[in-house]
Amino acid sequence: MHPFPTRTGWLAAVALLGAVPLMAAPRKGAVPGEEPDPMAEVHGEAIGRDEVDRAAATGLFRARQQAYEARRSALDGLVEQRLLEVEATRRGVDVAGLVGAEVDDKAEEIPDATVDAFIEAFVEVIDEELALAAR
Repeated sequence: MHPFPTRTGWLAAVALLGAVPLMAAPRKGAVPGEEPDPMAEVHGEAIGRDEVDRAAATGLFRARQQAYEARRSALDGLVEQRLLEVEATRRGVDVAGLVGAEVDDKAEEIPDATVDAFIEAFVEVIDEELALAAR
């Protein structure tokens, strides 16, 4: 099967390929090493992509980091879901039944006295954190 099965597809491909040299061609009067197309110009002085990228470096790094973390989180979730589905199928139950049997049914209830003792032990730390957060 051809990637462009119709005549229109072929024409579009040829037109696109014909435009590529125009897009890649340097502008008239371009000096080697000079920014080819300024992103902005202020009072006759060009602002190029390199300058913008340097000024935005921290924000661009954060954006790339956030994109990585979002993808990583999504991948982890998908892997976890698929593993649960495989194990649930192997056991002949649905995912909710598997989680119920392996997590919910095995979890012990924590007595109120234990929770209270834990909170008492960390009251000072909690108060300090709240005071810092309020600033």
